[in-house]
Amino acid sequence: MTAYKYSASLLSLFASLSTAMVFSAVVMYFVNANAKNDYEERAALLEKRFVESSQAEVKSEVQRMLKRMDAVRESSVEMRKSAVALRVASAAEYVNLSLERRGSYKSADFGKTISAFKGADDSGRFFIVAEDGKIIYHEEDESFIGRNILELLKGSPELSDVLKELRDSGFGFGSYELQDNLVKSGKRRIGYVQRLKGVPLFIGSSFTVESAEEEAKKRVAASIRRERYGKDGVGYFWVNTNDFQAVVHPITPELEGKNLKNMRSRDGQYIFQEIDKILKNGGGYAEYFWPRPDTVVPERKVTYVTEYKPWGWVIGTGFYFSDLEKQLEEERRLIEKLVQNDLAEVKKVIVYLFLAVLAVGVFIYRMIRRLEIRQEGHRNLLEQYKSILDKSSVVTITDEFGVMTYVNDKFCEISGYSRDELLGNRHNIIKHPTTPIETFKDLWGTITKGRVWKGVLRNRRKDGESFYISATIAPILNRFGEVIEYIACANDITELVENRNRIEELFNSDSLTGLGSRVKLINDAEPIEYPVLAILDIRGFKQINEFFGNHFADRILMETAREFVAFPALSGYLVYRLHSDKFGILADNADILVFKENIAAAMRRVGAILQERHGEDKRIYFTAGIAADKDNLLAYADMALNGAKKLKQDILVYSQADNRIIADFEENLEIIRKVSDALKNDRVTAYYQPIIDLKTGDSEKYECLMRIIDENGDVISPAKFLDISKKTNMYPRLTARVIEKSVAAFKNLPYHFSINLSVEDIFDRDTMDYLFTVAKNNGVLGRLVIEIVESQELVNIDETNRIFEKFKSGGAKISIDDFGAGFSNFDYLMNIRADYLKIDASIVKRVEDDEASREIIASIVSLAKHSGMRTVAEFISNENIAREISLLGVDYGQGYFYGKPEEKPVFISQAIVI
Repeated sequence: MTAYKYSASLLSLFASLSTAMVFSAVVMYFVNANAKNDYEERAALLEKRFVESSQAEVKSEVQRMLKRMDAVRESSVEMRKSAVALRVASAAEYVNLSLERRGSYKSADFGKTISAFKGADDSGRFFIVAEDGKIIYHEEDESFIGRNILELLKGSPELSDVLKELRDSGFGFGSYELQDNLVKSGKRRIGYVQRLKGVPLFIGSSFTVESAEEEAKKRVAASIRRERYGKDGVGYFWVNTNDFQAVVHPITPELEGKNLKNMRSRDGQYIFQEIDKILKNGGGYAEYFWPRPDTVVPERKVTYVTEYKPWGWVIGTGFYFSDLEKQLEEERRLIEKLVQNDLAEVKKVIVYLFLAVLAVGVFIYRMIRRLEIRQEGHRNLLEQYKSILDKSSVVTITDEFGVMTYVNDKFCEISGYSRDELLGNRHNIIKHPTTPIETFKDLWGTITKGRVWKGVLRNRRKDGESFYISATIAPILNRFGEVIEYIACANDITELVENRNRIEELFNSDSLTGLGSRVKLINDAEPIEYPVLAILDIRGFKQINEFFGNHFADRILMETAREFVAFPALSGYLVYRLHSDKFGILADNADILVFKENIAAAMRRVGAILQERHGEDKRIYFTAGIAADKDNLLAYADMALNGAKKLKQDILVYSQADNRIIADFEENLEIIRKVSDALKNDRVTAYYQPIIDLKTGDSEKYECLMRIIDENGDVISPAKFLDISKKTNMYPRLTARVIEKSVAAFKNLPYHFSINLSVEDIFDRDTMDYLFTVAKNNGVLGRLVIEIVESQELVNIDETNRIFEKFKSGGAKISIDDFGAGFSNFDYLMNIRADYLKIDASIVKRVEDDEASREIIASIVSLAKHSGMRTVAEFISNENIAREISLLGVDYGQGYFYGKPEEKPVFISQAIVI
């Protein structure tokens, strides 16, 4: 009986062990089978996504390059047109002077006169034509002289109309073709013609469109040779002609100039013949083998090709499947690692099964599986968190000594270093030498104490370029509270910083003369203990501008700037152009009498030089005001300048005891009387100017502008009374009246409306309480926009934001007026947390013909978008400005082009100018 029990025990134990072994084998089989199936499914999905995303990327890159080619073509023609127009204008001015001295054009030697303007390209040849079309002079072909231009060009009937328009306008561009038997170089030409002064003649020059196209091709080819894209920088473009001639191949330049029709890939197919078939169907994707740039080993490649029809070019770019193979290999290793981890856990279960009864083993197995499932869930969540963080931010992990143990792809991309180059190194590898040592002391002093550090760091890429990151660095602690590693998460803010720096650079310099701007003058004068300033302007500059034209006026400004800088007596002084014809000259701790003598000498000498250079009829005189006051330097110098003009003196030095400068006192009293009378008789009102949404063309907003009506019924602009009113106790009452009128006007209208508030208004508690109460009680708080004027005078941003918080919580918006005039600290300005930026009128007015103004506006738009703000351009006075503003991406437009200020809000809806 004992033996039977013993045997039963063995059988029971064997059965238990056998069950455990079979169960273990089954578990191991399914772990491996599931891992294999997962890998195959994930590999197929990975390949599909890789091909789809890569095809979309290369197609997008080709389309981007096609847009660039269109832009280069257009810019080449425009640059040629600008060059030929400038050359004709210069030659016309010289010929006019020559004809004035000669008195008659019939015996003039035009070839000798114009020879100084002869250019090196086909746009450098001139011709002179009479009003009736007779050719008086032709530099390119003397046989044309005496013949009528209508006989030489194709389209004679249309040319008659062109000549008539030129007689009316005096200048203009035109496109034409010579008769076939007269063509020497290029059929189609674009010419510019300008009327000569006082004679029935036109002078002109032209260039061939073909030459502009060839120049554009060279520029595009050079750009394509340099262009690289993609994570590893292996993406490039190649270009052939549609008859198989290689034009550009950056990786294999020896192919350029060769016919590739019969070129075969490694698998034997005629690559470019197959591509030609694809092009006949409008373009598409081709697959073949081609060497990868960084390995020079032929690999499977897919290329997107299309034709650029204006030049008969075939352009393509593609991707290699080795990138997919790398991803598949990483996936395979990951699966293997997961399988090994799972098998290790299963083995533990088997050991427990052999040491315990089946019931206990199953129980333990189930408990372990629960733990595994929970761990896998946590691991899956952590992997998702890590994936999101890696895709959105720059991430690095270091040990407790600062040695990098992990970097993500974004860190490699932004730094320019490979992962192998970074791991095992400290962050010193990207440290920028200009970053203060105190920054790193603060950083390490914070994180080594177990606290989180936040800040902005300037770093240096492998290629030497700078980049900026907004970083958060946190210590990772063990269960004893000891730091075991550090993790850093950062965002790339390089573009935002560079845009800010670009705007500051543009605001600190004058684009016409190269001198410092008013902003730079203010910044330069700030640290000087005893600054002395002279403000000079050119007498009658408005008449010079109107009589001789903008081009000549600009020359006078540029030459004046150069001569002031070069004048010996002004050495050691700083010269600025403030605006229009006003210049500033700043000295540090100078004797004011010596300074005055030097300014006077410079005014006399520079005026004489300009008169000698441009003739007796162009006399240039200056008026100057001088001040030496630390706190009111510009204001007092400007007052002295105005006083000098009224007293008809060349120079006047400001003095508080000088009664001549206070001559405006009686005029100010009269203005105060008119303001007081308007308040008593309810003649303070608001006019409303529409603000147009540049996407819809509708007036969605209005600006409320203060006006007073005098006893004669005349409307008076705030420019004449507001500054003086601020010095009296009437100013808060003026603001209250505008608030009252504006809220009443928009109470029953659906539009947003803005009310201008000065610094005095914002920090006047009664004014702000009144605005909030009236707007809330009348149901317009959600449509109110507070427009801050004189933003540069805000000195307490925290208090300003606290005041605005109550309004913003009720739906009101904040707008910054005159953005771009007088700001030097944009970080300070951005802290206001505004909703709108209103671009200063002085910048908008010049956008038609001033590249620097366009650059400033583009930078402001970019800065606003990064900061979540909308932009408004004011003082849009004509269609050209409206078009430029719209192309630069500004959100809203305002100005007389759309509508002038009216007594009542007038809805505007019009087609957008683009």
